[in-house]
Amino acid sequence: MPLGEARSTLIIYSRSVYGYSDLGVNKARVNRWLAELQN
Repeated sequence: MPLGEARSTLIIYSRSVYGYSDLGVNKARVNRWLAELQN
């Protein structure tokens, strides 16, 4: 994915190890990571 010289991107991929849903645990974890990156 080409970006400008002063830009960067972060791609996060997650999936449930067991079953079809993690009940929002991965989404919450990613949101915490993103909040930390913004601080």
